[in-house]
Order: sequence, then C-alpha cells, then structure tokens
Amino acid sequence: MHATPYSISNGRIHVGLNSNTGNIHSLTYLNGENLINDKDTLGFNAYWYGGIMKLNLKKQDSPTFEITEQGNVLSSIKVTSQAPGAKSLTREIQLVNGLDVVYITNVVDKKPILENENVRFAFPFNIPNGQVRIDIPWATVKPENDQLKGANKNFYSVQRWVDVSDDNRGVTLATIEAPILEIGDMNGQNWMADLAVRPWISTYEPSSTLFSWVMNNAWFVNYKASQEGKIPFHYILKPHGSFNDIESKKFGIEQTQPLIVVPVNINTEPIKPILKLSPQSNLIITSLKKSRDGKAIMIRFFNPTHAPGNGTILWENIKPKQLYKSSFKEEKNGIELPTLTLAPWEVRTIRVEL
Repeated sequence: MHATPYSISNGRIHVGLNSNTGNIHSLTYLNGENLINDKDTLGFNAYWYGGIMKLNLKKQDSPTFEITEQGNVLSSIKVTSQAPGAKSLTREIQLVNGLDVVYITNVVDKKPILENENVRFAFPFNIPNGQVRIDIPWATVKPENDQLKGANKNFYSVQRWVDVSDDNRGVTLATIEAPILEIGDMNGQNWMADLAVRPWISTYEPSSTLFSWVMNNAWFVNYKASQEGKIPFHYILKPHGSFNDIESKKFGIEQTQPLIVVPVNINTEPIKPILKLSPQSNLIITSLKKSRDGKAIMIRFFNPTHAPGNGTILWENIKPKQLYKSSFKEEKNGIELPTLTLAPWEVRTIRVEL
C-alpha cells in the first residue's frame, strides 16, 4: 500500500489525482493502459453545477489534499474543494489491500437554492468504441439495442451498476445512491428546451463518457424545491478484462448488500453457511428466507447470463426433507432436484422443507 497527496496504490490498482483540480486523471489496473480519458476536459469524478439544461456550467475549484489513511490494509486520500451551489465538496478515494476496486465517496454540503439547478459527476472513460451495459432488475441492457421504439435515451435508470467495456478490458461503476445516468452528454433536460416540441433523443450515440446525474429541482413535481445539507454519493470502480455477466451482477449485489460485521472473541465458532453452489455454477442466489409458515426455507435463484445456467446445491449444516418448485406464494409445485438448470435470465424459487 502506498499513498501521497496526489496518488494512491495497492500494488494492483494505481490512481492518480490532478493537483490543480482534484479530479482523477489516471486509473491503471495491473500496469495496463490508463482507463480514464485524461484528454477529456470534463475531468473524471469532477463536480458540475448548472442551471436548467446545463446552462452556466461551473465546477469545483481550490482543492486541498489530505492523506486520511495509510496502513497495511487501507489507504485513503481526501480532496476538499469549493463548489458552486454548496458550502463545500469532499471527494475521498480509498484502496484496500488485495481488492481490485476503487472506493469513491463524494459528499456535497448543499446550500438551499430555489433557482433551477443541476448537479452531476462526470466519468469519461478511455475505452474507445466501448459497449455500455446498464444493470436493471433481472436483466442487463445495452442502450439502443435492447430499447423499444420511442424509449427514453436522454437519461437511463440504473439499478446497481453501469459498465463500459471493449472485447478485452473495461470498468464497472457501481452508483449506490445515484440511479440516474446520462451517456455522452448532459442530455437529461433537453426535452425542456421547447415544451411544445419536446426534443427527445431519437438515436443513441455510443460514448464512453458517463454522467451521474445526482440532483435537479427543475422537474414539474410536487416536491421540495431545494436540497440542502451533507449528502454522500458512493461510487465503486472495478477494472476488469472482458465483460462477464455473472461477475458484474455479483459485484453489484456485493456493493448494495455489504457484509455485516459482528463482534466475536477467540472462542467464537465460525458461522457455517446453510448451503453452497457447486464451484462451476453460473447461478446466483438472490434471496434466502424462512417461509411464512415457518416450515421451510424459500430460496430464489437467478441466471444472469445469455446461456443456460447450471448449478448443484451443496448442503452444509442442514439436511432438508424435500425440495419443491415454488413461487412468491410459497406453495409446493412438484419435486425439485438439487441440480438446477435455468434458461437464460430465468428466475426460479424453490421451497426447501426442513
């Protein structure tokens, strides 16, 4: 682990910061190419503030740098800046020893402003001709390819992550508190230019530049017109080789459902899992809970790939009486075998009688 005011590394991932802006200007994985487009004038993890339809855009300035952690497990750099529309902006970059991810925590100390405003963070990646994929419930979407005619292309809704990849490399970006995404430009409010015409984007233009659209008060809704206070936005970057559906889905779930820390002592017995899936399985368990009648365990499996998925349930510390096909109703719909085969993108619920 190594950290300076302008760089941080865990031996596998190296992150460099621009000393004049505090933006990230380099991200390399296993000594590969820079995954950030450092020629883009937007700036990576840059804060952009403007009026309606990106008018009068301004960004953060006057950064100060502080090494907040430097140890064998964790290293962290915090950048504090002045920011339009806010009392301050802090952006913290963290790396953990042994983990191939970058943790970003942006905290906007927002002023209460009633005039039309927008806040975005820019993420211009250096992946020419990259394919964007967006995580949504029970699917992964490619803009344009997987959209119906007339679907919204000005902005997109993200469940857990968005990925930009070519055939050999890419980056998955988890957007924990910020589900609205723009691709290529700040197009989210273009339709407000002329409400009689409403110029929605008709053709998707591929781009490796992403915008996390975190705030606006210009939509016509019956909601508070100002936002204020310290508001955190967490982003997690995972560089990788070629895109992998199941690894991306697992990564997104890990970030939104983190492990729970519990106190232990030297005599505490390890917590044994109820079950495991066979090592070659390409299925995911998305939920496991006790049935409403208390007589069974309900398990939901998901195949997040374009190919048939297989997996065998390996029981660890329970011996079930029987497995049944089921649904959200928790009924018994015929015998289920411990070796499962799911169609592409299939979701299946089983009832495990205890």
